[in-house]
Amino acid sequence: MIWNIFKRATQASGTGGADPRSAQVPRTCSGLRESGLAKPKQVGQGADRRPGVRPTKSNLLLAAALTLLLASSSMAQANAQRGKRLFTKLGCYTCHGYEGQGGAAGAKLAPNPIAVTRLIVYVRHPAGSMPPFTSKVVSDADLTDIHAFLASVASPPPAKNNPLLNQ
Repeated sequence: MIWNIFKRATQASGTGGADPRSAQVPRTCSGLRESGLAKPKQVGQGADRRPGVRPTKSNLLLAAALTLLLASSSMAQANAQRGKRLFTKLGCYTCHGYEGQGGAAGAKLAPNPIAVTRLIVYVRHPAGSMPPFTSKVVSDADLTDIHAFLASVASPPPAKNNPLLNQ
């Protein structure tokens, strides 16, 4: 949608969309009407239209950036079930346990894992005996899903609530 608006704005300005930096975006409501970007009945009418607010190039760019940000964040939502499958498929369980509880060879990862950005950096450049996993082996999106799985692991009950440990 944003790309179509940009294309129509560049075509209306005579650049034909060839060079986005040379595009002249209409600066007034009448310029939008003349370029075909807005229908005459929509410009200047409606309860949300404030007098004196003009759609400038920076406003259009800001709207485009916000739209892209919202779209990318919704696409980047992590999938815990997929993360569990990847955790097993990549062999993470061999050192860290099936639930990320840790073991003799690997650290405890769950519950309450480190931040996803720190996890990605550590997996790419680990310390100790852990092998590095490049982005060719496991993508950042896959690691985000693994992090979602680790974050979804429930905390164990406190030891004081276990009658066998209190004998």
